[in-house]
Order: sequence, then structure tokens, then C-alpha cells
Amino acid sequence: DSHLKNEENFEETEKKFNKIYNNDGVFEYKTDGFYLKQNKTKDFIKWVEIESVTHFDYHILENINKTGIEIVTQNRNYKIHNNEKQTMGIEKFENELNKNILIEEIYDSEILSDGSSKTPIFIKSKT
Repeated sequence: DSHLKNEENFEETEKKFNKIYNNDGVFEYKTDGFYLKQNKTKDFIKWVEIESVTHFDYHILENINKTGIEIVTQNRNYKIHNNEKQTMGIEKFENELNKNILIEEIYDSEILSDGSSKTPIFIKSKT
């Protein structure tokens, strides 16, 4: 009986994991970029327009963090917050980013005085 339970747990975990990594969330992918759906608007962002992508982790209250990513383009900045109830597709976005943009270096996190952190994922080189 316990063998059966382990198998179910593994399948459940795998399903959850697949759901997170295959969840488009607020993104809709096309060949040369993606649509970002936020607040009833839908913007198309081309991969080549991205200046930087930063992962952030803010402390709001003692035990409450707000995480997400910020995408900076030539035209504007987009902040996508991850909330527990519904993944916003950030995990899949980071995979897509890796596939579509050559990320040449790994950046260090910048830790702010309140313990919040910002970690660049991608910064377009100026050359």
C-alpha cells in the first residue's frame, strides 16, 4: 500500500512541477517576442527590445516577501509580481528568455539594507 502512495506523490509533484514550468501565465509567446497581459492591456515585447531583466525579492512584512521580475525595454518598464495563489508564468519566461537571448554572464544579487534583493538575469551589453 505505501508503495502505491509514493507513486501517487511522485506523480502529483511531477504534475505540479510541469504545471509551473509549462504555465504561460501572463505571457503569450511568439517567435520574435511575447505578449504580456497585465491590467486588461496586452503589450507585445520583442526579445531584441529587452534592455534588462531583473529578479526581485522585496520584504513587505517580517515574513511576507514579494517576488517577481522586472523587464526593461527601450519604451517602458514592466513589473510582474509572483503571488502564491497563481503563478504568473515567470518560471517559463526565464526558460524562454534563455532560449531566445544569449545570456553571457551570471550576475550577483544586490542586497538592500532591508534584506530585499535584486538580481539581474540579463543586461544587454552596450557594444
